[in-house]
Amino acid sequence: MKRSEYTALIAQRLGTYCDLLPEGMYDGKKYDMAAIFCRRESQTVLFKENIMDYLDSKEILLLTYDDNKNHIEKELNSLGSLAVKNAAASRHHKSTILTRVFIFTGNPQAEIIHKIVSFRFSRIFRFFFWGWTEVRTVAVDLQNGRIYTNRAARTQRKFFAPEFSDCRTRKTLINA
Repeated sequence: MKRSEYTALIAQRLGTYCDLLPEGMYDGKKYDMAAIFCRRESQTVLFKENIMDYLDSKEILLLTYDDNKNHIEKELNSLGSLAVKNAAASRHHKSTILTRVFIFTGNPQAEIIHKIVSFRFSRIFRFFFWGWTEVRTVAVDLQNGRIYTNRAARTQRKFFAPEFSDCRTRKTLINA
């Protein structure tokens, strides 16, 4: 799959749920694509104007096409501080999830893939009373069609796949 096709595919998948940030700018840095999804949950309303309690959740997705080993290591080292900075922990904060996607158009080095897969970061604020934050890392190999994720991002593996495989389209021969 080509770079432009994959970018259009991810933009289409994200467009229904997230707000795509203009020009990929987030927190003063430029990414190839940046998206954010915010939601308010468990809202308790006493009267029409008075809201007693609520919980906010935020998901941030940052996507780049990058093969530079030094840049990827630098990004991985700064992800923890970026996640904590954007968490805004308070009694109304439920969760902040930062998903960092690295897309490779050529064959990625095994060392880079190992660093992305083994990356872990999560932080709890005041015994979960003020919420939590987590960082997910994903590497997409467009040449081979493979997805590599850390443990936190395993549930999103299908979302970043260049092509979905659907078991309903497989045909079985009963009387062949």
